[in-house]
Order: sequence, then C-alpha cells, then structure tokens
Amino acid sequence: MLTLMEINERFERFARLERRPLFVLGSDEMPEGAVPLGRVDRCVARALLKSASDRSFPPMVVGEDVREKCCPGGLIWLGFASLMPKLPFFLSTGTPEYRGGEAERLKPSPEAALRFLQAPGEITPPGRYIVIAGAGSVTDEAAVRSLLVIGTAEQVRNLGGLVHYGSEDIFRSVLMPAGAACASMITYAAGMASRAPPGRRLHRSGGPHRQRLVPARCPQFRRADRAGEANGRGHALVLHGRKGGGGVP
Repeated sequence: MLTLMEINERFERFARLERRPLFVLGSDEMPEGAVPLGRVDRCVARALLKSASDRSFPPMVVGEDVREKCCPGGLIWLGFASLMPKLPFFLSTGTPEYRGGEAERLKPSPEAALRFLQAPGEITPPGRYIVIAGAGSVTDEAAVRSLLVIGTAEQVRNLGGLVHYGSEDIFRSVLMPAGAACASMITYAAGMASRAPPGRRLHRSGGPHRQRLVPARCPQFRRADRAGEANGRGHALVLHGRKGGGGVP
C-alpha cells in the first residue's frame, strides 16, 4: 500500500496540481500545533482553499469545543451543530422572522428545503475532532478518512476519467451529490453521513453558493485539447475516500 506521502506526490505530479491534496481524519485528541478552522476563515470552503494553497500551513481542526467563528451551516454539515429551525426558510423562500427575510432560493419551499437537509441522514464526526492536514502533518495514516483534491475543472475531469480507468461501473463510480458546497466536501467522502454510499469518488463543483474558490489562471495538463482549455478556466473539487477509515484507497 502506498504511503500518504507517495499518494500526495503522485497526485501533485501526474495531475499537475497547483495546490496540495488535503487529508481528512478523525481524532479524539487535539493535534499538536493545529489551528482552529474558524480562525483561518469563517467559511469551511475558503479555509480548505487557504490550507491547500500553502504547503507550510499547519493542520486545521474543528470540534465540539473548537467551533468559534465557524459558519453555523458548516458546523451542521460537519455534525457539530443541530439544525436551526429557520434554516429551511433561509434556503428557500425566506421569512421575516429570520435575517429580515433574506433567502438563498436554493429550494422551492421550506418543506423541500427540510427534506434536502434531512436527506444525508445522521451526520457523525469520525472523532471528537475533525482534522484537515497536508500529508507531511499526518502522524496516524490509519485515521485518514478521505483525500480532498482541489483543481481546475479540466484537472478534475481528467481525475474522474482516471477513476473510470479501473472501474466498470460507468454510472456510479464518480458521483456529484447535492449538499452544502462547503462542508459536504468533507462530510460525504469521509463517511460521516449515514446515507452516503460507501466506497465512491465524489465530485463537487463550486456548489449552490457560487463562490469562486480557484483563480481563473491555473496550470493545466500538457495534453489539453481546446475544449479542455475552456473547462480549465473554471473551478472544481474532487474527493476520494471510503467509509470506515483505514486509509485512503
């Protein structure tokens, strides 16, 4: 089995990644030298991008007692907060009783939004803390639940093709499930959602919040075709992981 450093090197080398892969793991103890995720950025997605963009960045941690400054929605999707009663309204039609009626209009009704929020099932963190770190900071490889790769749309497309190289399941080998564009990048592949299918590669685009996570000018594969070059100007995320820990497949 490859070590995490070998996995990291192969992804960076063959996918020509500008940003390092990140590893998601659970821990019952606060990692030494780790920084609270909320201090890096309130938004989980932006915190992940900052960590991936700096190879010297220390591990990030979030937990029941390490949640200061984190987005409440992100904490819900990480299993560290309960569903807010007015959140279905915020995701759909809005209500004067919550943030002055502000709404994201992601679902047609509060009822539909509630079903969406309940669809992943119970979300259980893999330990007292969730740790996100580069390969060089991981001391317990068996605790790793998933691998997060941030790349251009073209790079993610090619990584999806690589998954299909060794799979005969052309419909379910790579999935793009709905969820919060931020924290669900961690939740699903790390096996934290009870209804998430195990053993799948999960692709996440910029998501419903439409935040631009990766600058337009990113390195591309050498053998990029014209259509691929156009796709490479976007941003995308891909997750590789499996439920139950025991390392990255």
